[in-house]
Amino acid sequence: MKKPNHLFTKDELQKLIYNADDFKGMHSILVVRPDGYLDIVNDIADDQHYPVQHTAFDAGAGYVGKEAGSDETYIESLYHETLVGWLHYFERYFARKKEGTVYLDGSLDSDLDDSELVSRIKQAYAKLR
Repeated sequence: MKKPNHLFTKDELQKLIYNADDFKGMHSILVVRPDGYLDIVNDIADDQHYPVQHTAFDAGAGYVGKEAGSDETYIESLYHETLVGWLHYFERYFARKKEGTVYLDGSLDSDLDDSELVSRIKQAYAKLR
């Protein structure tokens, strides 16, 4: 299992969403790569593994693009859910040396705020070194 060397930020997420093309005629999937960086993919091959994967955003539905990337409330919610998923991945899979994917569809939540989630994730990273 590849150890992450980066923890994504809200600013990185905002830029990724803002610059994504909502009208390519393909859905978009927000993922966290094994190295801890965010990406938007249109398809996931059988041999690809993303530890955290959001439900696909339908093309043209406004989940990506300039308008979505400018919506602070949407970005905050997406960032929080992605942090929850990333921490959940560490607690459920990585700590047990199992490969798996946390699928995010809006149902996974946490009582922790963003700063607490980031702190817990950084603690998990520190244990990897």
